[in-house]
Amino acid sequence: MIIAIANQIIGSQLYTGGDILSFEVLKRSEYSKTVILAPLSIQKYIKNNSNNIDVIPTDYDEHYNTFGTTIMVGFSTIYRYIIRIFRSIIILEKNLKDLEVLYLTGDFICNSIPAIYIKIRKKRVKLILNFYHRNPKSRDRGNNMFIFSFVSRILQTVSLSLVRSYVYKVFVLSTIGKEELEMLRYDSNKIVVTGGGGNNKYLTMQGINTNKLMDIKRKSNDILVVGRLSRTKGIFDIPKILSGINTKNKWKLNIAGIGHKEDIEIFQKELKKYNLEDRVNILGFVSEQKKWELLAASKIFILTSHEEGYSLVVHEALLAKCRVVAYKLDSLYSIFSDYDVHFIEEFNKDQFSIKVNELMDSTHIPGSSLMRPQSWNELAAKQYAEI
Repeated sequence: MIIAIANQIIGSQLYTGGDILSFEVLKRSEYSKTVILAPLSIQKYIKNNSNNIDVIPTDYDEHYNTFGTTIMVGFSTIYRYIIRIFRSIIILEKNLKDLEVLYLTGDFICNSIPAIYIKIRKKRVKLILNFYHRNPKSRDRGNNMFIFSFVSRILQTVSLSLVRSYVYKVFVLSTIGKEELEMLRYDSNKIVVTGGGGNNKYLTMQGINTNKLMDIKRKSNDILVVGRLSRTKGIFDIPKILSGINTKNKWKLNIAGIGHKEDIEIFQKELKKYNLEDRVNILGFVSEQKKWELLAASKIFILTSHEEGYSLVVHEALLAKCRVVAYKLDSLYSIFSDYDVHFIEEFNKDQFSIKVNELMDSTHIPGSSLMRPQSWNELAAKQYAEI
């Protein structure tokens, strides 16, 4: 039996690339029984998207869904983490006899504490950790309250330090992740660079083959952003970048993602400042199918994020033959430097605009000669071979 702990999940959907990556690997489990310990709010989603995974809730709140940064939200999150930790320990105790592998979907302390307890109780259990990136230091997260950034960094450091001597393998996305863990004195022999994954099944479901996709791209002037709408994800860089894009082209920007009301209001004011309101559609949360419809219809995908571990949507944009422009973050560059991604030095908005203009005017569409991003099946096979 393999049991995964995903106590960090917020809401009724999987929003982060790391959560999605872990779920896709678990869907392809090679064990006789696969169980995920996770909040009740995500139970329906997991059951609807997998036939082989049992979900055991670690809390009782069916509708908990917040990304706030107020003190009350902080205390609420800590309270829920404590409940999930104790519930996880109780559930794991009941399944201790059959437990072979404990799979941590992230390096959150609400996952690591139950894992350490079980390793002490049953040393033969293989503890697997997925690590994506170090949380930035407080000074590097200008939009977050100092205390939240500080506590986030400290808790991650404590969590990683606690599980270090108990892990069997740690899966990382790139050599950057490996170096970050080695700085925390992790055994390099236990760290495995597996990369990310993805698939384009929604394009296949829509009957869009490569030739049809190429034809759509040649006729398109659409630009796409997918992700959380926040300062750390670069949402406030976008109006300035758009202001430098040639308005003679009949382009429009679609934004799929959720964010704080206050951030969205500030963003809309910035759009108005540059007279760009009519060029931008803020769509909010969209389904997977709708996301792929947008990817298929868009010529250019832009990522202005200042903080990334593994950007799943960059992987998906490449599969959808989008031209991709992104800030040159170490984590992204280490994963996607061999692909058709155009990297711009961080905060250089003028150069970002120039590159988008260049690609907008180009008739070239990425072809099959480029490196193909790894599939979920290939990623899962790598991980289970190591386990």
